[in-house]
Amino acid sequence: MSRVEAYGYAIARIHSMGVRLIDERVYNRLLEAPDFAACYKILGETAYAPWLNEAGERTDFEQVLVQELADIFTQVKRFVPDPQLVTLFQLPYDVHNLKVAFKSTILQKQGKERRWDLLSSLGSIETDTIISAVETDNFDQLPYGFDDAMRDCKSTWEQHHEMLWVECELDAAMYKIMGAFVSRLAYPGVISWYKSRVDAENLRSLMRLKRFGVEQGSIYGFLLDGGVISQPVLSAMYAETPESWSRLLGYADASAMMAKLEEPRNYELSVETLDRLLDEFLTFVIDRYANQPFAPEEVIRFLWQKEIETKNLRIVLVAKKNQMNTDKAWELLRNVS
Repeated sequence: MSRVEAYGYAIARIHSMGVRLIDERVYNRLLEAPDFAACYKILGETAYAPWLNEAGERTDFEQVLVQELADIFTQVKRFVPDPQLVTLFQLPYDVHNLKVAFKSTILQKQGKERRWDLLSSLGSIETDTIISAVETDNFDQLPYGFDDAMRDCKSTWEQHHEMLWVECELDAAMYKIMGAFVSRLAYPGVISWYKSRVDAENLRSLMRLKRFGVEQGSIYGFLLDGGVISQPVLSAMYAETPESWSRLLGYADASAMMAKLEEPRNYELSVETLDRLLDEFLTFVIDRYANQPFAPEEVIRFLWQKEIETKNLRIVLVAKKNQMNTDKAWELLRNVS
C-alpha cells in the first residue's frame, strides 16, 4: 500500500471517529442541566458512556475525561502511518510527568510525601520508566532526547535550587523535541501547526510576564525558539503596550487573534481571554486542512479537536459543580458557536 493509500484509509477511519466528538447541542444540554448528576446522565449518551459505567458511583470526572482521551490516542496510534503524530500530543504529558517525578524526589529528600498521584496516564513514556530514571539518575532510559534534558535540569537545580528554571528548561526541551519530530515528518501543515503552537506559547508567556512586571532584559529565558515570530520581535513587543501587539504582528497569522483581545491592559483578565483566543487561533491554523481525504494534517486536526473537547468539558463540569453562571461558562468555551 502506498503512503497516499495508507493515509486515505487512516483519514477515513479518523472521519468515522468523528461521532465521538461532542457537538454544540450537547454542550447546550450540559450547561442547561439542573445539576451535576444530570450532566453525568447526558454524558452517558455520548462516547464517554463506557468510562462513566466503569467509574460507577464515583464522581471523578477528571478520570473519565482522561480515559476517553487515552483511548483515542491508543486507537489512532494503531492505524495511522506515522504514530509520531499522536506522540506530538503525548509529549506535554511526558513533560508533566517528568516535572512531577523531579519534584517528588526533592520532596522525598526533604522528608515529605512523593506525589505519584499527580502522574498522568496520557504520556508516551511509561510512568514507571520515568520514576525509575529520575529516582536513580539513570536518564539513559528516557527517549527522544529527554535524557540530556534531565541531566541539564539536575545541574540547574544543584546550582540554583529554582524549580521555575527547571520547568522552563523542560518546556524548552519538549518544544525542541516536537520540532525535530515535525521536521522529520516534513508535512507542511504539521510544521505550520507546530510553529503556531510555539508562537501561542510565547504570546501566552509575554502576557504572564507583563502581569508580573518582569523586566524586558529577563524575558529571553522564558521564550521558545522555532515559531514564526522571532524572539527579537517578541522582545520589541514586550516594550510596547498590548494594544499595539496586533499591529506589530501584521505579517503573522496571530495578528487577527491579538486584535480580538479586549481590555489588554487588564493583565489578569487578558491572560484568561488570551488562553481561549490562542486555542481558537490554533484551530484556525489546522482547519485549513479540513476534509482533505489524504492529508496527514487531518490526524492533527482530529486530535486537537479532542484536546479542545477535554478542556471544554472540564470547564462545563467545574462550572456546573460550582454553580457558575451559564453565560460566563459559555464565554470560556473554545470553538463552540
